[in-house]
Amino acid sequence: MNRLASQLLLIGLIGCSDPGTLLEQKGAVLSRSARGNIAGVNLAATHIKGAELAKLRAIDGLVNLTLGDSTSDADVIHLRGWRELRVLDLRDTRVTDAGLRHLDGLALQKLSLPQRAKTNVGLKYYLAATADSDRLELQGWDISDSALQHLKQLPQLKGLSLHDTSVGDAGLKHLAPLTSLLHLGLGGTRTTDRGLLHLKRLKQLERLFLSRTQVTDRGLAHLESLSQLQRLTLEGTQVRDPGLMHVAKLTALERLSLENTQITDEGLVHLRPLSHLQVLVLSENKISDDGVANLGGLTGLRSLGLDGVQISDAGLAHLAGLTKLERLYISRTQITDAGLATASRLANLKLLYLSGNRVTDRGLTHLKRLTGLEFLYLSGTQISDAGLPELSRLPRLRLLVVANTRGTPAGVAELRRALPACSIHD
Repeated sequence: MNRLASQLLLIGLIGCSDPGTLLEQKGAVLSRSARGNIAGVNLAATHIKGAELAKLRAIDGLVNLTLGDSTSDADVIHLRGWRELRVLDLRDTRVTDAGLRHLDGLALQKLSLPQRAKTNVGLKYYLAATADSDRLELQGWDISDSALQHLKQLPQLKGLSLHDTSVGDAGLKHLAPLTSLLHLGLGGTRTTDRGLLHLKRLKQLERLFLSRTQVTDRGLAHLESLSQLQRLTLEGTQVRDPGLMHVAKLTALERLSLENTQITDEGLVHLRPLSHLQVLVLSENKISDDGVANLGGLTGLRSLGLDGVQISDAGLAHLAGLTKLERLYISRTQITDAGLATASRLANLKLLYLSGNRVTDRGLTHLKRLTGLEFLYLSGTQISDAGLPELSRLPRLRLLVVANTRGTPAGVAELRRALPACSIHD
């Protein structure tokens, strides 16, 4: 669109009974409210920019605006003072952190930025434009510890994600005053045990994500006072068995992930007091049948992850009392056909992950009791065409994976005819 055409278009918006028609003729994509009024305008495929953007304010009720790669810092100045705007998407623009200063004073509920603007400087202006927000998503931002000092502007903050940033212990001290925080994501940051000391004041915290950090057993002691914590993720940390003594004091926990840590059978005894647990992930640890015996009393479990651990059919027998289980992940273990007899007694199972086990056609006969099963993974097992018909007795099956088995295309085709509503991957 040339400049004259743009000017004519936007002059026409003022007093126009249907400005949407003019915008759509030039490539804009519109969204409308329940009453049919224009609520959102996507200009990514147009060349409308500069002073022309200010004319969009003539559209009564416009609260959502998306701009494209023709937009630069010089254009953003024309959004200044647009208090009615609630959602602004700049992801595909050429805007930098410097251009964000023009957004100061906006009352945005959501602001999406290009990566180049996600810096320390950009965060300062971002916060000024979203000052009323109670959720802050900063995953992958190129920010350092010093940038977090600006968070004091948001005492009402309830959710904060700092995943995959360079934030470390020095930055976490700025979080201590944010006592309204409910959710905190620190996965992939430079957080260590010392940094967790700054979280002790966050008494309302319900969810804490510490995956892929440098946290160890010593740091977990600082979390004992977080009595409201319902979800804790420690995946990929150096947490060992002694650290679980501190976790055991978080008796409100409902979800706990210890995947790929350093725990063993000895540590699992400390999980016994966690009677409210609904989701437990222990995959990729040195756990055997003896350790799994400690889980038998966690009767509230709905999801259990044991992929890649050294349990056998005997270990699976310890789980027979977990009758509320809906999801069971036991791929790459020592489970055989005999173990499936135990699994078949878990009548509420909706998902069963058996890939990479020594399961044969004989074992599949046990699964017919799982009439509520919706997702079944059997890749890398020893099943063949002879056993596939047993799966046709699972009426609610929605997804079946039988790749890298002895099943043939003909056998799978026959099963597809028997289960037309099931997506089968071979």
